Amino acid sequence: MESEVKNLCYKIFERMDILIQNKLGNMVLVKLYKTIILPYFHWGIKTTSDEDIKENLQFIYKTLKPFFEKKQLKDQLDEAEKIGAVSLDKLQNKEFEEAKRYF
Repeated sequence: MESEVKNLCYKIFERMDILIQNKLGNMVLVKLYKTIILPYFHWGIKTTSDEDIKENLQFIYKTLKPFFEKKQLKDQLDEAEKIGAVSLDKLQNKEFEEAKRYF
């Protein structure tokens, strides 16, 4: 039975795998990827300590956190606009403008 952090790592890798396989058009590359590279990545996750995985997941979290905070702010602004009668576009706020730019 794999640990929770390894299972999380596998889930992240599965999403990355989808992106990679969508870009591989050549059947030789697909075969090479599936028979050599993919098993190596699975082996790498399986043999890496939970502490190392946690450290790397923490780095990923810190890297993605500002992006998702902006996304959350944009979602809150959209919800406030639905509820309120005033358009938030009229507010001059640097954070609002930055959040709107990304989403």
